[in-house]
Amino acid sequence: MEEEIMPYYDDWIDEGKEYPNELHLKAYKAGINGAIFPKEYGGTPPENFDAFHELILWDELARTGGGAVLGQLGIDSMALPPVLLAGSQYLKDKVARDVISGKKHISLCISEPGAGSDVANIQTSAILDETGQYYIVNGSKKWITGGNMADFFTLACRTGDEDSGMTGVYDCTVSTECADSTCFSDVSVSHACACRWLVVM
Repeated sequence: MEEEIMPYYDDWIDEGKEYPNELHLKAYKAGINGAIFPKEYGGTPPENFDAFHELILWDELARTGGGAVLGQLGIDSMALPPVLLAGSQYLKDKVARDVISGKKHISLCISEPGAGSDVANIQTSAILDETGQYYIVNGSKKWITGGNMADFFTLACRTGDEDSGMTGVYDCTVSTECADSTCFSDVSVSHACACRWLVVM
C-alpha cells in the first residue's frame, strides 16, 4: 500500500486518471488478488483462510480512501464466484485463472434500463439456437460497475418466458468482444452475440 498505491493515489484519482492495470498483476504476485480464490485456478489463499482474513484484506484496501484504486478486485470478487460455483470446466478454464491473476477482469451485468436491479423482471434474453450449442443473447444492461475494465461480463438473462419471474433467470458469461458498446457502463448485446457459457444457478 505504502509503496505501490499511496504515493500515486492523488495523480490517479484527483486528476481523473485511471490506475494502471499493472497494479493488479503486482497485487497478485504479493498474494492479494488470489487470496479469496481457490488454489486450483491460481488462487493464493493463506493457510486456514476464512472470512476474517477476507475482512482484513478489504480493510487494508480501504486505507487508500475507497474503492477507486484496486476497486476492480472487489468487482471481480462478486462476478467470478458464479463461474467458479456453477460454470462448466471449459468456462472456468477460459475465465478464472486470468481474472484471479489480474490479467483480465469480470463485471456483473444485472441492472437494466427498464427494470433497474429488479432481477425478477429483467428482459435480456438468452435463447438456445437451433444447433443447441449457443445461446443468442439480446438485451441492454446499465450501471455496470467496473465495466470499463471488464474483459468478461457475468450477465443475468432470461431463459424462461416473461412470466417466469426469478425461476426463468440464469447467468451467462459473455466476452466483451461480443458486446456492442463503447462505454461499458451501458451494454447492448445483439443477435450477433453467441453465448456458449451458460452458468446454471
